[in-house]
Amino acid sequence: PRLVDAHAEGRAVLALGFATGHRVDPAAGVVVDHPHLGWRDVPVREILEAATGLPVHVDSHSRALARAEQLFGETSTRASTVLLFVGAVVDAAFASSGSLHLGPRSGAGSVAHLPLGSGGSGGAEPCSCGRTGCLQSEVSERAMVRRAAEQGLIVGSFAELLDGALAGDERALGLFRRRALLVGRAAALLLDMFDPEVLVVVEPGAGRLPECLADLRAEVARRSWVCDDPERAVVPSSFTGSVLATAGGAVALGALYTDPLGPWPALPAVS
Repeated sequence: PRLVDAHAEGRAVLALGFATGHRVDPAAGVVVDHPHLGWRDVPVREILEAATGLPVHVDSHSRALARAEQLFGETSTRASTVLLFVGAVVDAAFASSGSLHLGPRSGAGSVAHLPLGSGGSGGAEPCSCGRTGCLQSEVSERAMVRRAAEQGLIVGSFAELLDGALAGDERALGLFRRRALLVGRAAALLLDMFDPEVLVVVEPGAGRLPECLADLRAEVARRSWVCDDPERAVVPSSFTGSVLATAGGAVALGALYTDPLGPWPALPAVS
């Protein structure tokens, strides 16, 4: 009740949406595994429902944003889409005909440990899995800040590094362009595996730096055997700048659109 009183401004609140990275079981409302947070089998829905008194819906960032694209974003995503999320964690989601693939162990889209081969930085920093050259260990926000420091570009956060690139700092921009090439390598593989109508890249460089999107598409053109038109098939997120807030809202709205006659809180009468 305090949460609603503080933030709802008199509006009825139907549900709370929770989105996070790594493996999430939306049916059980459980974060199955989140190594960064040290979470394993955490009953997020149960905890938040007890704390807020609201219905809570839980899912992964990538699936939530894929659903948001299909509901409110690019019309080209309505038939089939792969969404590649690149942030503090790296995940993917695949949707076809309005349905998101989950997998029997809630593990669909676990691309964090895709090997980048010679495109990676070798032994710069081992991945949490113990190997080197994994996608997430090379392109995550933490990896970007670490690499900036290695080049003498000291920043306090990933957001500060992004601001530098947007302001024209050549070293910062170079880091984002390198990231775009590595993400493009993963994107080409996903396009060849799933052959979707469109692949959505949720990554701020692709969304806000034209050079990065161009580099990413060029890498897809070089590496994909299936995608013959990266300009059409590879698009940035419709929600650049607000992806995390959008993900949480999309979890709740996705549940509402899926079952509009479900056990939702009663709305006040409108005269």
